[in-house]
Amino acid sequence: AGLPQRSAAQGGIVQPEQRKGWSRIEQHLEIGVPPDQVWQKLKDIRDVSKCLPGAEITEVDGSAVSGRMNVALGPMKVAFSGDGSVVFDETARSGRMTGRGRDSGSGSSAEGEVEWRVAPAENNGDAASRILVVLSWRLSGRLAQFNRGGLVQDVIQRLAAMFAANLETSIKGGPVTAEIKSLGVFDLLCAVISARWRRWRGK
Repeated sequence: AGLPQRSAAQGGIVQPEQRKGWSRIEQHLEIGVPPDQVWQKLKDIRDVSKCLPGAEITEVDGSAVSGRMNVALGPMKVAFSGDGSVVFDETARSGRMTGRGRDSGSGSSAEGEVEWRVAPAENNGDAASRILVVLSWRLSGRLAQFNRGGLVQDVIQRLAAMFAANLETSIKGGPVTAEIKSLGVFDLLCAVISARWRRWRGK
């Protein structure tokens, strides 16, 4: 089952399909760590942000957070800085973060929401975890062109895989292997195109 769907009338999230210009993607991440450990790790937003290449949480004050995301799109380098909020539901082992940021250099801006829920992995009892992640976002400015053709979705899927691997390594006490301060999306796009080519050849 997915995350609970809330309507605007209920004071929850307005679903992305109801909002013009928003995109949405759902990911299921498998982590070889018990759910309780994964949940405790995910509640440390500042620390867990180190598992996502290019991301950094700079300040946490209760439910309010501030951070930045550095991205290199070929010759275009952007550094989004912004604010958001995060809430946790201990009973459901779920959380939600919303935020928005802007890059002053390119004039681009981004709004985003991420919801997650931690559950035992199928057929593994409590020895492993399955994390459901729902992401929705809207880009404006020069970066909006990269949201076409499904490329942003593919890049996000690849980033999610990198995040899952780093998260598992971090929980087990190992060093995060992708300590990337600036994310080179050109390399990611090459990997995405290669993966698409392999899928096409396999049909």
